[in-house]
Order: sequence, then structure tokens, then C-alpha cells
Amino acid sequence: MKRMTILAVISLLLLCFSSQAMAFGKWKAGKKVFKQNCVTCHKRGGTAPKIKMPDYTQTEWIKFVRDNTSPRHESTLEKITPDSRQDLMQYLLKYAKPDPPTILSCAG
Repeated sequence: MKRMTILAVISLLLLCFSSQAMAFGKWKAGKKVFKQNCVTCHKRGGTAPKIKMPDYTQTEWIKFVRDNTSPRHESTLEKITPDSRQDLMQYLLKYAKPDPPTILSCAG
């Protein structure tokens, strides 16, 4: 029984670390997507303002990439594959400011 417990703990640890490594790789791939698709315009002297990722919250970035909330970026975002969009999302979320805490209240 003790061996089964140890084996289960080791398996869980390996699973956790492997998913962490996968997430690390995803944001790295997202950085490449960002450079290939966004920096063209969003750079110093470009046609659009330079992007400062911490200026936006995680929720704002998610809505932008997932819901394509900006008509100006529609054609660019449509060219990006779903997997690459997910990678881009991981990159943007890595540097985004956290969402503000929500206050849950109970009527009483």
C-alpha cells in the first residue's frame, strides 16, 4: 500500500511538472506568433501604438484574442491558426496585469 501511495505521488508530481513545461513552451511559441503578426504594426514608428502588455488585464487579452473584439485586427487574427492563437494567448497572459479582485457580497 505504501508503494502505491508513493507511486501515485510521483505520478502526480510528474504530471504537474510536465504541464508546467508545456505551458512554458506555449508562451515561447506565442512570443514567436506575436513577433510575426503583431510587431509589424505595433513597434516604435509603426502604424499602431507600441503594445505594453501590462496595460491590459488578463480578461481584456482573453476577450481580444478569443472574441476578436477589434475590427482593426480582424484580418490578422483570422490568419492565425487556433493553436497559434492559444500560444499567443499564453504569451499575452504571462505579462498581463492580473484582473482586479471581485467582491462577493451576500444580501442579508
